[in-house]
Amino acid sequence: MAEVFGFDKAAKMFDEIASKADEGRKTTEEYQEKMMNLARRNFQAGLTQRTGKGAAGIQKETSGDHYDIGWSGRPGMHGYFHELGFHALDNRRGKRYVLKRNKTGRRERKYTKKIATYVPATPHMRPAYYELKDQYTKEAQRRLVP
Repeated sequence: MAEVFGFDKAAKMFDEIASKADEGRKTTEEYQEKMMNLARRNFQAGLTQRTGKGAAGIQKETSGDHYDIGWSGRPGMHGYFHELGFHALDNRRGKRYVLKRNKTGRRERKYTKKIATYVPATPHMRPAYYELKDQYTKEAQRRLVP
């Protein structure tokens, strides 16, 4: 800043900084779109049924200087728990029984514990972020620094 003398040179310098900031925003928006598409592909790769309803819930949102990618707040929450993992049958505390006949013909109840099926997490947002993080950093630096 000490090298600048006069208003014309200062105005030119600030215009250059503003144009580079616009390039940074464009880069961020491009990589926001790439990350959203990659997260959708990762989400669909873990499914057996591909209707597209679950992946449609991954949205991007831009407000001011904030660029967010994630689940939209919509009813149904298709695929919401794929990132975390969940128990498909959550009645582990209950017991069930099976009626079988013994040797004399009487019916006996054999009690067995109900087992909850754990569906492991199939992450899609975090791998998309880690895959594009370094590319985004290099591209933003290339566009911002002369």
